[in-house]
Amino acid sequence: MLETASSNSKSIKIDGANKLAIEVCKQRVIAVSVIFFVTTLLITIKLFYISVNNSIVYSNEIHKPDSVVRGRILDRNGKIIATSLPSYSLYLDATKVKHPLILLDKLLNIIPINNKKRILEKINNKEKFIYVARQLSPENAKKILYLGEPSLDFIIEPLRIYPLEEETSVLVGHVGLDDNAHAGVERSYNNKLKKGKDVVLTIDSRLQSIVHNKLKEGLNSFKAKAAVGIIIDVTNGEVLAATSFPNLNPNIRSHHSDHSRINRVTMSNYEIGSIFKSFTIASALNEDIVNLNSKFDASKPFKVKGLLVKDFYAQNRILDLEEVFLYSSNIGSSKIAMELGKDKQNYYFSALGFKKNIKIGIFETSSPIFPANSAESDIAVRSYGYGISINPLQALAALAATVNGGMYIEPMVVKDPLYEERPIIKVFKPEVSSIMKHLYRIVVEDERGTANLINIKEYDIGGKTGTADKYENGKYNSKKNISSFVAFLPINQPKYGIFILLDEPNLHKNKESTAGWTAVPIAKEIIKEMAPVIGEPSKHVNLNNNLIQEIVLQ
Repeated sequence: MLETASSNSKSIKIDGANKLAIEVCKQRVIAVSVIFFVTTLLITIKLFYISVNNSIVYSNEIHKPDSVVRGRILDRNGKIIATSLPSYSLYLDATKVKHPLILLDKLLNIIPINNKKRILEKINNKEKFIYVARQLSPENAKKILYLGEPSLDFIIEPLRIYPLEEETSVLVGHVGLDDNAHAGVERSYNNKLKKGKDVVLTIDSRLQSIVHNKLKEGLNSFKAKAAVGIIIDVTNGEVLAATSFPNLNPNIRSHHSDHSRINRVTMSNYEIGSIFKSFTIASALNEDIVNLNSKFDASKPFKVKGLLVKDFYAQNRILDLEEVFLYSSNIGSSKIAMELGKDKQNYYFSALGFKKNIKIGIFETSSPIFPANSAESDIAVRSYGYGISINPLQALAALAATVNGGMYIEPMVVKDPLYEERPIIKVFKPEVSSIMKHLYRIVVEDERGTANLINIKEYDIGGKTGTADKYENGKYNSKKNISSFVAFLPINQPKYGIFILLDEPNLHKNKESTAGWTAVPIAKEIIKEMAPVIGEPSKHVNLNNNLIQEIVLQ
């Protein structure tokens, strides 16, 4: 009911149903005003944030999932080998698309779209979430935002980055879309990395770069089918560098499915030839079957149960133990192995890890090819590296036992107590190591030695070459070989073991394709570059320091 106010009153009083209706309207106006104020405030804050970041968002906001960032992979010095950075993945809502072809054409001007036909099918099916492109760069994401298309939106997803690219891919492995680990340390330590925890490798990225670059140069120079390069610390089994070719750049996803780019450091087995003479002689020395005064008749080929053993560098005379190693005599090595016998040979091969799959911190390792049944002739051929196949890292770890005092230490690539605390197997007596270091040195130092090309006057290096005909289609092909070389630095007290292997190197400058002409020069270049990095003083530096000390004392 409406009442008329007195003449003195300037207000109109309302009560009843009309008063109640007006009160409800007032509340609604207040509510709408509050909503409008809050919305305006949020928009103002958003515009301020955008202006600060120098960008304008025309589509819906970018969604960032609440997830743990994958842990980093670091080298032994803390250098980043693998890390995750945010990237932008584009999707669209088909229910908001008015002109599909026009929209896709706009996108094609910015990014490639390989699955255009499938996207169109999903748009026709009115799917609300359709991936268009994954892990875009910020620049391309910004260009797409400027299109102002309401059907487009982004999700922030992690992008795995490998700063050293192919240099470390062999052991580190790679991660694909959706953070799926496919190989290497990425795969073996996937659970730890997914929790955001870092993994530290034994690798020294400085040495890794040197090995990678010099091995690549050698591969191209000798036009080899494949190549392997490794450095380990012979005192503790830590892998300081390891790579092989062909390899992959983990930042390029098209490489991930190329199976020719496998890890040949631990996944490929080879008959590595005369390097096995190191194991034969060390085993015989350990059993006191031979010594430096022992003599072996290499005046003619050696017949063993249907096998005729010949020397590549035939001397056609009696050789002592030093000369058997110096000239890499198959005849001498076979005769030593026959004295050692099958049971002892098998014992030492087993102790050196040739009958098991080594566990180094990655899953991708091959088991040795070691036939269970062996004839008498097999004893001879295995003495110089035929009839048994192992992977390169396995070979280097066993060779380390011949110079480090006789201890076999299974190699490792990750700083993990699981590997650091493994038992060490005593294989050879310390005095055997002393003799082997002497033999390795004369192979390099003596001009008649098969590795004399690596005789760098500044450093004391020891080593052994190996050249084996390649086994193909059930027989050995004398026109193709596997050439390898192991070097130890410094040979008087070895710390570093370097192993180089070339698969089918071609003739070079009219020289032989044997290890002395192929693998040895590569190792030489690696040592020349790595010595200053590891702080290995040259003999000239030592001489100068001694002279300085003498002057000071005077």
